[in-house]
Amino acid sequence: MPAGTHLRPTFRWLSPCPPGEALDRLGRLLADVPHAFTGRRAGNHLMLTVPPRDRHFWSPWAHVEVLDPDDPAANEQDHPPAPAGGCVIRGRFSPHPGIWTAYMLAYLALTTLIVFAGVFGYAQFTLERAPTAWLAVPACLLVAGVMWGASLLGQRLAREQIESLTHVLRDAARA
Repeated sequence: MPAGTHLRPTFRWLSPCPPGEALDRLGRLLADVPHAFTGRRAGNHLMLTVPPRDRHFWSPWAHVEVLDPDDPAANEQDHPPAPAGGCVIRGRFSPHPGIWTAYMLAYLALTTLIVFAGVFGYAQFTLERAPTAWLAVPACLLVAGVMWGASLLGQRLAREQIESLTHVLRDAARA
């Protein structure tokens, strides 16, 4: 698993398998009883997560995309090209899509509050009143920092499940 402070850790692997074969191998994870991962497949995309009985608030969801080497999205800067006849497998770990949406909406709300507090505080300042609205800015930044810290804590709590998903995805992607 990629280490760091990313809100949604990503990975990019090169596979010697052609895209169709890689998709079939990854798709079999959904039906493979020993792994017992759940999810769905649509086109060249897969979404995998742990089974409901093992799922908790911080459980990861792996969004995986299998790209043909000729696809411009597969040939990103600073990355080696896919091997001849192979493919590129890109993925991202995140919490449940509903949790991620709520998380991003909370950041949007905090950003909006910061802008409004800044504008309102400036209006207070120009009217020679105490710019008390500016007090909301550090409060919102504190809440955003707590949310970011909570996301890192959640990644730590889900580390075992992320590593398990990563290991199984890597094994399935190899030829």
